[in-house]
Amino acid sequence: MPVRPGHTLVISKKHFANILETPAELSSKMLELAKKIGKHIIEEFGADGINITNNTHAAAGQSVLHVHFHIIPRDENDGLQPWPHKEYAPGQAETIAAKLSI
Repeated sequence: MPVRPGHTLVISKKHFANILETPAELSSKMLELAKKIGKHIIEEFGADGINITNNTHAAAGQSVLHVHFHIIPRDENDGLQPWPHKEYAPGQAETIAAKLSI
């Protein structure tokens, strides 16, 4: 397996507790930087893919109260499952979609 970064963070210099409190201009810049780093990890370090994640609030795994993105290199069949996948009951997806409509 090639040597590569195990986990890279993009961290705001300005303090915001989470992505919901971060101004859109700054969060956009952070995401663009995460994309640039992710592309570099794939092209230069041979990762098969990446996950770019942000955890907001303790229930989602946030343990550092400062906005940041994780860039995680991925390989085919690496066994990492970011979240469980579930099937909706009939009609449930439509109900959820209607409630998400802004």
